[in-house]
Amino acid sequence: MSESDENCQPPRSTRTRPGPSRPRWLRSVPDAVFLTVILCLLSANDSRGQEVPAAIRPEHIIEQFDMDPDGDLLVLPVTIDRQVFPFILDTGTTLNAYDARLRNHLGPVQEFVGIRTASGNETLKLYDPPRAFLGRFNLRTPQGVTCMDMAGVRRATGHEFYGIIGMTFLLDRIVHLNFDQGKLSFLTSSAPRVGTAVPLAIVKEMARVNVDFEGLGVRSLLVDTGSVGVGSGNLRSADFDALAKRGELVVLGKGLSADLSRQQAPIRYGSVKRLTVGPERHEGLIFSDHVNSDILGMGFWKRYNVTFDFPRHVVYLQKNQYVPALDDAKRDLSGLHLTGKNGRVVVHGVDNGSPGAVAGILPGDLLAKLDGKDAAGITIRILRRQLCSKGKEVSLAMQRNGKAFDVVLKLPEQRSIGLSLERAEGQ
Repeated sequence: MSESDENCQPPRSTRTRPGPSRPRWLRSVPDAVFLTVILCLLSANDSRGQEVPAAIRPEHIIEQFDMDPDGDLLVLPVTIDRQVFPFILDTGTTLNAYDARLRNHLGPVQEFVGIRTASGNETLKLYDPPRAFLGRFNLRTPQGVTCMDMAGVRRATGHEFYGIIGMTFLLDRIVHLNFDQGKLSFLTSSAPRVGTAVPLAIVKEMARVNVDFEGLGVRSLLVDTGSVGVGSGNLRSADFDALAKRGELVVLGKGLSADLSRQQAPIRYGSVKRLTVGPERHEGLIFSDHVNSDILGMGFWKRYNVTFDFPRHVVYLQKNQYVPALDDAKRDLSGLHLTGKNGRVVVHGVDNGSPGAVAGILPGDLLAKLDGKDAAGITIRILRRQLCSKGKEVSLAMQRNGKAFDVVLKLPEQRSIGLSLERAEGQ
């Protein structure tokens, strides 16, 4: 994402490596790829459900793929005309979507459809789908597919992906996510369902699950494997405020969200004191707020080895070895929120009181080099990982309004909370 997406070519390798962000398109919830990370010490109670004493064996697996061990985006290899492209498996979308660079693989326009997104009403063209395969699965369906420019989200997340696999394909599938093993499997109907059963509701081809928030009651949240970043998901602003007013949510700070339409918006983060999903009880999970969306994203699902049985409208939750504190330890400690813009790395937010703020870095500044290496040649994800070593000193070569200056940041033991957005990005 720090490299210029305008010049790079889609990958042709037969191997893909999953990585972070959250793209969205055909929905009324944001395509939030959270570009900020807040330190949050989360804790979860032990599972109270009974696990089925059965194991998933090779004969139960139709196809299996590697997953990112960080529990980030579910990136899978899709073959089109003998070329392999990374696609995101996203339960938060309906139809499959293709990046604008793959337009020549699509057929003619089928129809125009109006949709409502977080950025407003839009009109999309639906194209005849190409011959595309995920392993032995043929992704070609009677429904049309959409085509859009995903370069902005690639830059924002540092991940190369060129399409989205949505619920049109998944509704008839059983998908098992084993984060302990780093494997995503499509299962046969005879495979054992391991873990605690929690009902799903399929509403307009989208999966939702009931979450009981103490002090608020039950809310139906979208099951969204395309939502990654800080926290477990997001709540409608009215519910966020209601929980805060009742003392059941502690507001932690602000951040930014971004979507495929390249819209960015400030959001708030809060720690929810108590909630349950089925019999599974959690304390201190982080949620952001949004005016009209409520989702349960990968920050929640990666706490379990999950089986989504979409045909039977059930999800099975088996506690895994995920440790929230280890996840926090991997997070950027500089306080800088970076994104790619026109082949450059831009600071579009700075945590108040962070090393970046103390050093005088402002939103809109450009990061030219990190420890002597050109930042434009490093993905945002790798840049973030170089800024997460406790106590480390890093040297940054910065630019502001065409003038160069250098700073040295000493990374602290933990992250500060709160985002400064005084200056417009790129100024």
